[in-house]
Amino acid sequence: ALERPNRAIVTGHLWKPAGYEDLQLRHAQVTGRTEESLLKIARSHLEVEGGSLEFDGAVDLSTRPAHGHFHGVLRRVPVDRVLRRLMNGGPVLSGMGQSNFDLQFPFSREWISGLRGRASVRLEDGVLFALKNLYRVLSFTNLTNYLTFGGPDLSAKGVPFELLDGVIASEKGVLKTDDLFLVSPDMKMAAEGSLDLPRWQIHAVVKFQIFRFLENIVTSIPGLHTIFQNGRKIVLPVPVRLDGPLDNIQIS
Repeated sequence: ALERPNRAIVTGHLWKPAGYEDLQLRHAQVTGRTEESLLKIARSHLEVEGGSLEFDGAVDLSTRPAHGHFHGVLRRVPVDRVLRRLMNGGPVLSGMGQSNFDLQFPFSREWISGLRGRASVRLEDGVLFALKNLYRVLSFTNLTNYLTFGGPDLSAKGVPFELLDGVIASEKGVLKTDDLFLVSPDMKMAAEGSLDLPRWQIHAVVKFQIFRFLENIVTSIPGLHTIFQNGRKIVLPVPVRLDGPLDNIQIS
């Protein structure tokens, strides 16, 4: 129930994008009030696939479909479970994620095409499935694997990572970044480019550091260790361009 102009607590069934009714949203508490054609929401929270979402914002009820503008924090969310329910092509990565976001989108089936805004993202202990074949090739040529007696991992399901973070901007469902950074046990990766969610296409340049043992050597040289203090530097990068649909990426 909503009262005007007083605040009220809204509980029960929440809107979900059409076709994504299986998305697990639980234990919601939404505080809102109406002002003319706006539904203003403040200090609200709910559980998303076992993680937590805290947010506030507004819904413009004067448009068809209604449009929402929200900002907040997402914590400890299993990314692959969320993406599996939201993306027709299936999840491109897994991991436990968190995000600070400021996003706008329409309340309709085409909400992804209308998604715009910015979000900082941080994922831990996951796998980047979309680059499975590339990682297998790099694993085969990665000298670090042989020096550590690990050998190439030709059965890898993707790029395993300890950390993946960066800032992503969205316009009409096209995600863009210039500072996405991944740390894997045997390599580092920096990426810039775009991911077109409505068309399920990627256009990006990725720089790989496949000789992580060289970082230890270089950083042991006096005066050079300060260059790598932020952990986002790559020694002897191998640039690779990725283009095409996510289920058939062309590598050059």
